[in-house]
Amino acid sequence: MPQAEWEQHRERIINHMNDDHVEHMIDMIHYSSGEKPTTVKLVEISPEGFNIQADSDTHFLAFTQPCTTPREMAMEAARLANFAREQLDKTGN
Repeated sequence: MPQAEWEQHRERIINHMNDDHVEHMIDMIHYSSGEKPTTVKLVEISPEGFNIQADSDTHFLAFTQPCTTPREMAMEAARLANFAREQLDKTGN
């Protein structure tokens, strides 16, 4: 079976998120769990979502639809981050 397009970019996607989107991941975890972590790290990604290590816990954040390309993953991650920030802003967090 051929490797899915996104798998060829797995390490680049993970490194990009960890290098450039820490605050977005903090927002996503804060919104989804109610806890605001001090450290976050994307540890795994799949077509269904991603696992983020937040302090000592790992959280799975699901995509609303399966993503099969790096572009789809980027768009879904941005959608989740924007939604989390909007919801946190509404509650004053």
